[in-house]
This record gives sequence, structure tokens and C-alpha cells, in this order.
Amino acid sequence: MGDFIPRKDNEFDSWIANYAHQVQQNTSGQNPVWTHIPAADVLKLVNLRGAWSDAYEATLTPHAPAVTEAKNDARAAVVAYMRIFTNKYLRYDPVSDAQRLACGVHIRQPPAPIPPPVTVPELIPDTSVSHRVSIHYRVLGSTKRGKPPKVAGIEIRSAIRDTPPVTIEEDLIHSHFDTKSPLVLHFDEDSRGKRLYLAGRWEIQREGIKGDFGPVIDVIIP
Repeated sequence: MGDFIPRKDNEFDSWIANYAHQVQQNTSGQNPVWTHIPAADVLKLVNLRGAWSDAYEATLTPHAPAVTEAKNDARAAVVAYMRIFTNKYLRYDPVSDAQRLACGVHIRQPPAPIPPPVTVPELIPDTSVSHRVSIHYRVLGSTKRGKPPKVAGIEIRSAIRDTPPVTIEEDLIHSHFDTKSPLVLHFDEDSRGKRLYLAGRWEIQREGIKGDFGPVIDVIIP
């Protein structure tokens, strides 16, 4: 959020003066536009801006280092409060985008939508260790193991069954999320010799976006 705040003091002075003016203009009078902002908070903003203006003006003529330090402290105080004020009162309705721009506040753009993964995973099982199935994965058709770029991980669905699944999400009842190949599944003695079905799909975890499932495979649990 700090990117829209001018760095140079002379530019900041004009910017914060306009910011405070816009807030006062929209919160005062008989029919204020913004009724959601308490008068006490507006007054605090105006007073901090006034303290900054006085401290800044004192640095425009020859002065002692203490005057510069006072100016810096005044700027830090008004900026800190302005950040809180902006996020609390100006980021949302009833403040419009046009009004935010008039205050000198950048409009937050929503992040670009992330499309679902376009590839599907291929699962390569390893049953060389008793009671354990290690599932390596890669993009179907690739020779390089691991997940593709911009993918958080893989969801692997599994179930011990006598027959192939009809519907992956309904019949492969166990879900495992993994970020680094291989995914290792452990089994007890009673599961040895039974058939395990598996299918995987890439997942962009932060957005909850998932791709299509790759081919279903089956292995005998060692």
C-alpha cells in the first residue's frame, strides 16, 4: 500500500494535504457523503497532517538537525495513521473508485484468474518394499519426474478395491496431497496382496483449483 505515497517531502506535503481535504470534504456538512467514518478519527487525521505541515515548513529555511528529526517523526506519524485510516475506511463501499483516486489512493486490482492445470499426471508406482507403495509422478508423456510449474502439488486418490473404480472421486475414497515426488503409502499385514487403485490430478492449492485426473492405475500391495 505504501507505493502510492510520494517519497519526496514536497510531493508528500501536497499529497497528504489533498488526502486530508478529500476526507474532510466527504465527511463534513449537513449531508456528508461518508457517514461511516467517526468524526474523532477524521480530527486525528487532520491534526496529524497539520503537525506534519508545521514541521515540514520549519525545514524550508536554514535549521538545526533537531528540526529535521521532528519533521521525520511527524511524517512517520501521519503516514502510519493514514495507512490504518485508508484500510479501515476507504478501501470499501460506500467509497467509490473515483473517490479513492481523488484521495490519491491506488485502486487495488483483483489478481488475474489462474486457469486450471492443462496437463494431467502420470503415476509410477514402486512396490519394491514390503507393506509400502511409493508413488512417483510426472506430467503424462514427460520423462522428467515431479509436478509442472505453477502447480502446488498433486492430489492422489486411492482405494483398495476388487474392481476398477467407476467414478474416481466417489470410488477412490482416500485423498492424499503431496508436493514432492514420491508419495509413500504404508499398509498393514492384512492389506498385503490386495489390489490398490490410484489416480492423480494437479492442484493449485492456494486457489483451490484442480485439474483433470490422469489415468487410473492399479498395483498389488506388497
